[in-house]
Amino acid sequence: MLNRQLMMQKIALQLLSDLKSERALQDFLQQTMNIFGAANAAIFLMEDDDPAWLRLRVGAGMDAELVGLRIQVTEGAIGEVYQTGKLLIINDYQSWPKRINDPRFARITTSISLPLRTEEQFLGVLQLSWNDTVHSIDHAEIKVLEQVSLLVAVAVTSAMLFDQLRREKAITDIILDTFPGMFYLFDEEGRTVRWNRKLEELSGYSPEDLHRMNCREFFLDKGVELHDKKMEQTFRDGFADFETDLKRKDGTKIRVYFSGAPIVINGRKHIIGAGIDITRRYEALAALQRSEEKFRNMIEFSPFGMHLYTLNDQGELRLSMSNPTADRMLGVSHNELLGKTIEEAFPALAETELPDLYRAVARNEIPAQTFETAYEDGRVQGDYFVTIFHIADNAMATTFMDITLRKRMEEELRRHHDQLEELVENRTIALSAVNQELTAINEEMATLNQELQKTNQHLRNEIELRQAKERELVLREQQYRATTRLLTLPAQDVDSTLQSILSDALQLVKAPAGYIGLYNEIDQSVQFRQSIGPIDFMSLSQRPADWGVMGQVVTSRSPQYIEDYRNYPHRVREPAFSRVASLLSFPLKHGDRLIGVLSAHWLDTPCHLSGETIEVFRQYADLASAVLERDEIQNKLTRKNELLQGLSATSAALLGELDLDAVLRGILDKTITLTGISHGFVYLFEQNGHNGGFQIGQGRYSGYQDFSAELNGGILSEVIRTQKMVIIKDYSHWPQRLNTPLHREITLVMQAPLKIGDKLIGVICLTAFGEVVSLDPDKLEAVEHLAYIASIAVKNAINHDETRKLAYYDTLTGLANRANLNLWLEAEMVKARNGVTRGAVFFVDLDDLKTINDTLGHSLGDGVIIAAGNHIRAAVGPQAFIARIGGDEFVVILPGQSDRAVIGALADHLVSSLSQEYNISGERVHMSASVGVALYPENGLTPDDILKNADSAMYAAKRNGRNCWSFFESALETEAYEKMVLTNSLRRALELNELTLQFQPKVQLPDKKITGFEALLRWNSAEHGPVSPIKFIPYAEQSGLIVSIGQWVIQESCRFVHRLAERGIRDLRVAINISPRQLSEEHFLDMVREAIGDSSIAPEQLEFEVTESMLIETMEESIRKLIELRNLGVGIALDDFGTGYSSLTYLRRLPVDTLKVDKSFIEDILDDDVQADLVGSIIDMAHTLNLTVVAEGVETDAQVEKLHQYHCDCLQGYVFSTPVPVEAALTLLN
Repeated sequence: MLNRQLMMQKIALQLLSDLKSERALQDFLQQTMNIFGAANAAIFLMEDDDPAWLRLRVGAGMDAELVGLRIQVTEGAIGEVYQTGKLLIINDYQSWPKRINDPRFARITTSISLPLRTEEQFLGVLQLSWNDTVHSIDHAEIKVLEQVSLLVAVAVTSAMLFDQLRREKAITDIILDTFPGMFYLFDEEGRTVRWNRKLEELSGYSPEDLHRMNCREFFLDKGVELHDKKMEQTFRDGFADFETDLKRKDGTKIRVYFSGAPIVINGRKHIIGAGIDITRRYEALAALQRSEEKFRNMIEFSPFGMHLYTLNDQGELRLSMSNPTADRMLGVSHNELLGKTIEEAFPALAETELPDLYRAVARNEIPAQTFETAYEDGRVQGDYFVTIFHIADNAMATTFMDITLRKRMEEELRRHHDQLEELVENRTIALSAVNQELTAINEEMATLNQELQKTNQHLRNEIELRQAKERELVLREQQYRATTRLLTLPAQDVDSTLQSILSDALQLVKAPAGYIGLYNEIDQSVQFRQSIGPIDFMSLSQRPADWGVMGQVVTSRSPQYIEDYRNYPHRVREPAFSRVASLLSFPLKHGDRLIGVLSAHWLDTPCHLSGETIEVFRQYADLASAVLERDEIQNKLTRKNELLQGLSATSAALLGELDLDAVLRGILDKTITLTGISHGFVYLFEQNGHNGGFQIGQGRYSGYQDFSAELNGGILSEVIRTQKMVIIKDYSHWPQRLNTPLHREITLVMQAPLKIGDKLIGVICLTAFGEVVSLDPDKLEAVEHLAYIASIAVKNAINHDETRKLAYYDTLTGLANRANLNLWLEAEMVKARNGVTRGAVFFVDLDDLKTINDTLGHSLGDGVIIAAGNHIRAAVGPQAFIARIGGDEFVVILPGQSDRAVIGALADHLVSSLSQEYNISGERVHMSASVGVALYPENGLTPDDILKNADSAMYAAKRNGRNCWSFFESALETEAYEKMVLTNSLRRALELNELTLQFQPKVQLPDKKITGFEALLRWNSAEHGPVSPIKFIPYAEQSGLIVSIGQWVIQESCRFVHRLAERGIRDLRVAINISPRQLSEEHFLDMVREAIGDSSIAPEQLEFEVTESMLIETMEESIRKLIELRNLGVGIALDDFGTGYSSLTYLRRLPVDTLKVDKSFIEDILDDDVQADLVGSIIDMAHTLNLTVVAEGVETDAQVEKLHQYHCDCLQGYVFSTPVPVEAALTLLN
């Protein structure tokens, strides 16, 4: 038994010595299973992301096939151990009641499961099981397994801690080494504790140098003094930054911006900080003072954003220049900012002291300032490092750098460092406890030393294997860091960047020679751009694209790796390549286009490269491709910018010119200048009544006229067919070439279409007669842009007259429009104010044009408008000015006419002329008009006043019955003022709770029982007192307020119905008046449904009252909506029957339940037999149509009796009750 115990302790100790290998756990289980004669062994560990499950991580025997199996913490023996935290022995597993019914466990007879745990945490379960025969587990075996389970728990915990520490350290290392600036950590005495790779690169010091150095050694004399001062400030204030020279190891110096903050590590003060190499900016600022030209170049290409400001006499600091870097950094084009004050350009600075600080610098009142600031305003946001300085009288400049990332990185580094320190301290304590336990175990295991020596060799082999793997990882890390360094190189010229890429690529693959070559698509050759090593590629000049391995790369567009170059069939046999033993070449591509080749050469001895090394080399090829692509794009943008600058002035001139000849001359001159082709012409096609054909020519085309052949198969036929730019580079062999003396000399043709949308309006055509012409894509793009601008300019010139006509005349009638009227009327008012003239203004509105449009269609309505315009012309004569200003509105001005009798007679004649039947497209339509007349200067001296007063007079004519005219009177102005005041007050009435509902009961005959109520709106204004509904409801209709007021009325009425229902009253209906404007609203039905639903009432308890006249205006749409309301359950009543357009045809189509007889019929029912018989007939007719009849305005008992004789169903009026508030209405029901 002791021997078994010693063997298990030895196995556990081996497990503790290997914290990173699952194989060690596998071996441990196998040996444990062998020692105890078990058939299966497994270690279950808790799931990291789901504590309700345990997963079988390592298994032996049959359990080896179940690795990955998940078991819930409530299932089987594993779950039982988790629940109790104690070991579990099952002697007869198949009869154990909590077993897992799984065929895979059918052979198990005996099992022992032991918890794996520390004092703080449950880790998992160690389980051994025996198959087929029952195994008896004695007490000694249990003790050994309990000790082993403790060691396994320690091993698992240690492995978990080790793995977590390793991951966190790797993350911290990556963050620090990819940080674009220098990172450093100094102790209180200035000793360098930690740094990143950037500090090594910029300072030139090795890690060994840095480890022994004091940070003061980085600085020159003045820098040391400044450093000491800033270090003291950092510990005192919590932060400090400064800018000084850093002394490199080779004696050179660079300018660096440093910033730092204090941090306490293990009870000792340290400084953590970052440094940014600002040498280029520093030198650029010095160069600024020496040379204006260098100053401008520095601004243009500076890696920092830069703005120049000038201070004017008013103290406004305005932006006068912004460099491209600033545009990119801020994401705002300088065109949006130039000329603006600093407060307008950057609104968020207006509330800070920065604008005043800038002004002080511009006046040279204070020296240059450097600071960091945060800015957030719309598109521009971030943290910036800013420098401001004086450059001239009342002028200053600011440079800034986006340090948002640096700020975030500093905070992230600080946070990660704190977390790492805390984690290391916690892990150290935990590991110390583990070590104490291990020490005790080692003392017990002293007798195992001889056995352990036998396993040392195995461990050494494992270590050597691990070290080989680590060396491979180090190589990968070096490759990654080299790539990262290239990506973070400061801005430099293309050749320097390519040289750096080539150097690093060759160093990583250990190649002594190589080159970067550029591919020329035109002559299909490769020009060497950069080379390194003993092979002088640069002296070889350019090589054809089929040259050696380079030719294979160019042809296949894929990499070529020749390990045995000496036996390569396509090798180059020039002396310079005699030493080449191996070669690796990669294509450099821009998308799918080849732009160059990157090649590495190994000399004398062949080199075998792994796939991983080749992949790293490919990454350098991608970097070189990106650099060449950026250079190509930059050059192209420069050329394009020069072309666009020239086009900008031309475009402005063309678009500002309305003379067609001048536009065409400018187009042809600019196109010739752009292309260098000195012969050409512009041809326009006929359009808008303007003649087409040849317009202007130059060179050989001056005075040329014969274009019929060109249009029917010659030069112009191709651009007419394609409507795209056409370039015929070899016209002499073009199949459609014309055989004339002129055409036989043409060598090249370029044509650009002039188009507006999809319509071809003309062609710019240039031809070369033997001269050499270079048409690169940028020039062609510029010509296309010019053709686009030219098309607009030509169209503008041609349409100038038409545009002017459209701007001032109505397209339907040919009469003047509102803009023309305003100009004409303003001129008349000026003369009237000066006492030079008098006159009259007629405001004409066609009656019922909307009904015609809705019933007969808008095209017929347009015919009516045209006919009305002609009648007005004929009626008022040629001296009058006539304008159409709206759908059915016209204005007539009679200048010089002041005789009211003559004006009245003319208005009479005008109304008579318009009041007649119109025959429009076979339809006979009757039309009339209402006319308002205002005189000037009596009724107004401004266009607005005179039109407003004429409009008021027109509405007075409509109120007088339409088809008439009315002079403007002062009373109308009073009425208009009252309307404005009441409408404005009405807008606030809902908010001020000034509107209320009163309810008038409806009673049935003969028992006079209340069958319902009508909701009536009342307005008690705090400003105007009680206002009659007869006055304010029309204003609400005209202003649109009736929609919101009507919605409130429906909601309040629903609440009243709900209160009735709460009292058990569900057989009464509440009637609500609905206006035409409400019914026409798109969401009216949805609003009604929502109100009914919110108040939880039955729709059958509501009734909507509509008038005949409102239905006639939009009959079909109104009927549709009323039917939907009826289907919902809401009752429909026809109000004021007999006062509108009463018609049996309409009445039969309307979905109404109730007909209400208007008060005007009831009031004379006792004294006028004819009136009484008419009411009786209306009641009989309604009953025939199965309608309920309600008589309104009943005020006497005699009227009640008379209506009862006529079998009227219900009555409503003062004889029973006036309209009363809600509570009084509820009292009436009692």
